Amino acid sequence: MAPARYIVIVACTQLVKTSAMLNMLGYCIDQDPGPTLWVAPREDDAKWFAYNRARPMLDDSPALARHKPTVSDDLTRLEWNLPRMFVRFVGANSPAALSQMPIRYLFLDEVDKYPAFSGREADPIKLAGERQGTFWNAKSVLASTPTTRNGNVWKYYEQSQQLVCHVPCPHCGRWLVMSLAQTKWPGGADPADIRRHKLAWYECQHCGGRIDDLVKLQMLARCVWAPRDHQITDDDIERGHVPFDTQVGFWLPRFYSPWLSGTFGSIACEFLQSKDDPPRLMNFVNSWLAETWQEKVEANTTDALAEHQAGYPQGMVAQGAMVLTAGVDVQMSSIYFVIRAWGAGWESWLVRAGRVETWQELEAELFLTKYPVGQWGETEWAVDEHASALGVRLACIDARYRKDEVHAFVRKWRDVARAVLGRDHLGGNLYSLTRLDKDATGRAMAGGRHAWHVDVSVFKDRLSRFIHAGPDDLGQWHLPADLPSDYLAQMCSEEKAIVRNKRTLQIKEEWVLVSAAAPNHYWDCEVYAAAAADMQHVAALRPGGKPTVYVPHAVSAPAASRPGKPREREDTPYRASSGGPWLQRRGRWMR
Repeated sequence: MAPARYIVIVACTQLVKTSAMLNMLGYCIDQDPGPTLWVAPREDDAKWFAYNRARPMLDDSPALARHKPTVSDDLTRLEWNLPRMFVRFVGANSPAALSQMPIRYLFLDEVDKYPAFSGREADPIKLAGERQGTFWNAKSVLASTPTTRNGNVWKYYEQSQQLVCHVPCPHCGRWLVMSLAQTKWPGGADPADIRRHKLAWYECQHCGGRIDDLVKLQMLARCVWAPRDHQITDDDIERGHVPFDTQVGFWLPRFYSPWLSGTFGSIACEFLQSKDDPPRLMNFVNSWLAETWQEKVEANTTDALAEHQAGYPQGMVAQGAMVLTAGVDVQMSSIYFVIRAWGAGWESWLVRAGRVETWQELEAELFLTKYPVGQWGETEWAVDEHASALGVRLACIDARYRKDEVHAFVRKWRDVARAVLGRDHLGGNLYSLTRLDKDATGRAMAGGRHAWHVDVSVFKDRLSRFIHAGPDDLGQWHLPADLPSDYLAQMCSEEKAIVRNKRTLQIKEEWVLVSAAAPNHYWDCEVYAAAAADMQHVAALRPGGKPTVYVPHAVSAPAASRPGKPREREDTPYRASSGGPWLQRRGRWMR
């Protein structure tokens, strides 16, 4: 197993990141020497840090003090000529210092405060990194409090393994990642009193148990670093079974601080005092939550979503629905799904939403169940005995995780299921088909795997319009009365924000996570269900139309076809959904 090439630390202020980097520097000096460059935002910062932080570490540690040079002139503020290596401290605004010498170790501190350009040269991070080209065992460490999604540290963190700190609940024993959403305090309490009297607590997202600050310290002692969606078990901890990558990233918000500023009361107080003041709220998000700040354009709220709940139960199809589609979000240890019924004018009703553990459970929900049509009687919802029950006509299944399993499932149910990959901005196409398996000549193999690239930004916009539609608008969007407990919260996990490119100064609107800790599985499912509806030309449905009664069936083996010519008819990317199924080209009569 190769060592990590890049280490990325995203942390709140005054919590471990610079101290961790100093410990790494000390290890290099004592155990594995090599030429080293430490980069601060400015040259003045580099001078202060070298003299007030790094030099005391060298003096106070017996293990490091024995590596000090005998000539005092070899230990200046900005350059240490040690017996086995040198360490140079520079500012990111000095291109000459960044590109002066070959280095093995590169420490980049507070990278979000770096200038976009180093003088007239390129990005200072790239400029310094090019000095490592002669070392096969080079290593770079980047650390900073985040600013925006386009900030340096967050861009590198998103390209990394993205490890977060999992701690065990003292009540149920399940592992959790702490977030602001689960921090609770008495309603109406004064923020200063919450801090002073430690009135806030943390509520376990699994069992609802109350966790106080003293118990939190015991939880932190058992911290396990793993990806957010990784399901941790005691067996995993014993075997150290955590996926590995050459670029690892660590995310550390204030919740994991053992100091006074990390108490739940301090966090709650700071939030309450900041929430109505945008500049101060931005500081709270960056410096306390270690998350990026976005200028919000459009967002959902649980109250607005709850207004869409009607009186029907899950598992029932409303009269007027003609087509059922599904969206599936596959995670490492579970599978989320929604089934939505569609009628004329893009009106839709959520039929089922849930989470399963196995593919057998998923196919039972999607393809082995026919959902009855019902109507509202005088006192309750009753099945319409004269209407045929409906089955799912098309399911779009996210293929980012567990790809082999997804493609095997889609192959089995290929008439009613498609593997999809979400993409932003496909150049005008709503979706396009990509053949994954090709022969030596580059032609698509018969029965080979394929995936549909879906422009999720378009369908997120469409879904948001449905949610915020007025009573007379197209796309009336309905929810059942008995939703899963976390459905509404997950539907509020993303917001549309203004994203600025610091280099090109371009401004664009993008859908981004409200919080790095916010799960968005049901939101993704609804997006894919809307994409499946577009693939089924729901826009062509008319009032009084006949429902699509389709009985899906599993296929044991791919049907025979000519090499290079897959059997699917929907090969052409669609730019709009204005036509009905009768416009699809099925033969040669249109030529």
